[in-house]
Amino acid sequence: MEKPLDLLNQAGLSKSEAKVYVKLLERGTSRASELAIASGVPRQNVYIIMESLMDKGFCIIKPGKVKKYVSVDPEVALTYYAERLEDEKNKQQAALKELSSQLRQINHKVPASIRPLEYIEIMSGKSAAVQKFNTFAINVKHEILEFVKAPYANPTVLYEQEIAAIKRGVKAYFLLEMGEWEPKRKHIILQKMQKAGVQVRFLEQLPLKLVVFDGDLVMFNFPDPLKDGSLTTMMIYHEDFASMIRETFWHYWNNASTKTIF
Repeated sequence: MEKPLDLLNQAGLSKSEAKVYVKLLERGTSRASELAIASGVPRQNVYIIMESLMDKGFCIIKPGKVKKYVSVDPEVALTYYAERLEDEKNKQQAALKELSSQLRQINHKVPASIRPLEYIEIMSGKSAAVQKFNTFAINVKHEILEFVKAPYANPTVLYEQEIAAIKRGVKAYFLLEMGEWEPKRKHIILQKMQKAGVQVRFLEQLPLKLVVFDGDLVMFNFPDPLKDGSLTTMMIYHEDFASMIRETFWHYWNNASTKTIF
């Protein structure tokens, strides 16, 4: 069973605040100098701590010539403190949500003309690529064009960030390589895509996995020949290059099948 000091510390009080509050509870009423001796906390710090404990609802000042502190009933104090923490949490979440929206508007694409090769980014490994992909999907505004082929970093192929983007009005077009799909899994994946609003077509074979976001960012990956099973991912932030890849995508799209059985 954990001690009250540890639990108070886990609840958000500092170790010194917890020590002073417990000593105040034991005494009921006490001066700062007495609490300093009892708790072992330096006297100059106790005055600051008592201000903090009063602010959090754990004690009050007793009127009189000598300044004394009175502990608030623990049940009352903890109830108030819990409500305060919940209120602060809600305010933080609201602030983060608003901040995300505002910072997304401030964020801008890296201009290709700033420095040579600044518009090219290369990384290895699936987890880093997935994280980067999700960031792009969160910020996409108009269109996602995607070549989908194995290996799949996400077993369901479609990411939640893409679904959220489509709900915001983003258009999504997926070209799926037929490959060796297990029928039941194929049905589940296609059903999920259809429900999300993805436009889907099929080809016997695709050259590589790639995604074009908003016609100005291309992300593609390919098996690393030096590392068995690993992937190398490249991102190119260049409107002219993205325009060329986009045209290539639509060429493949126009020659693809709309049949869902393969």
